[in-house]
Amino acid sequence: MREREDCPKYVTWQAREGLELLLTFAEEAGQLEQDWEYVAGDPERIDEFLNVYEQAELTIDERFALMIIIISSYDDWLSTASESRDEWPRIAAHLVRNSSIHWNTVEYWSLLDEDDPENWWPSAPLMRGIWEEYRQCPEIV
Repeated sequence: MREREDCPKYVTWQAREGLELLLTFAEEAGQLEQDWEYVAGDPERIDEFLNVYEQAELTIDERFALMIIIISSYDDWLSTASESRDEWPRIAAHLVRNSSIHWNTVEYWSLLDEDDPENWWPSAPLMRGIWEEYRQCPEIV
């Protein structure tokens, strides 16, 4: 598989600023220059984040950044729980529907270079399922 050249790879300052106008994030996230999208996550706000993703007028870069926040939040939740939440079908649907935006995100969270599940993030098995859907769709690859 190859990396999609037209997919976002990094969270831009413009995307961060746009999302900060729509959502309030933890103070420690606001103080970071990098990795903001991982610290901005909150497992208790997954539904709220999804509602903004689904209802707000977002740029492609804002969608990309917000999905990373959603996945990071979901991964944090999975690290303390044993089963998935009701939000996973919504998250997965957006990842599949908007593959041209989230290709690199899905690849990153899938940990494709790591064979030992002991070293995976909690969400990696779910993300690998999405990655397999990407591989099976010729228009995505």
